[in-house]
Amino acid sequence: MTGTWNPDHGRAYRERKRLGIPSSYIATLPWAERLELKIQRPEEPAGCWIWTGAKDWRGYGIAGTANHGSTTAHRDVYQHLVGPVPDDLELDHLCRVRACVNPAHLEIVTHQENSRRASHWWGKKADYKYGHPLSGDNVRVIPRGNGTKRECRECRRRYGREYRARRVAS
Repeated sequence: MTGTWNPDHGRAYRERKRLGIPSSYIATLPWAERLELKIQRPEEPAGCWIWTGAKDWRGYGIAGTANHGSTTAHRDVYQHLVGPVPDDLELDHLCRVRACVNPAHLEIVTHQENSRRASHWWGKKADYKYGHPLSGDNVRVIPRGNGTKRECRECRRRYGREYRARRVAS
């Protein structure tokens, strides 16, 4: 088996097993119904529809195609429910949740606009996902090929402590 292991990859399988749907039956379902089995919809209608199938290393959902290829799940769901997306344009996640496939949270934009919005959102983000401030002495700016990366110093220190503890324990 190739590729990286994804802890969410088996979630759709476990859900089908919980519902008592055999895998052989899944293969006979129409494509749209198989796609629907991998979407977790929230109680409130305006919330994110989370893709529970396979995801790539960046967190975007992956959907298989009829010719044994793969595409991004949000693009497939959008095209199925709303309409085609031109090849030279992209879908921007307005909610900034990469696993979201809700067409109401997606907008067709150019690559330049998508990149501008992403850098604007990530650049203005005040708090890191673990609650640490991403400003002042707690942020480390790392030069990258065509830009910079901001890193939380507190999380980096915590990772270093955990890494050293694992090395000592083994």
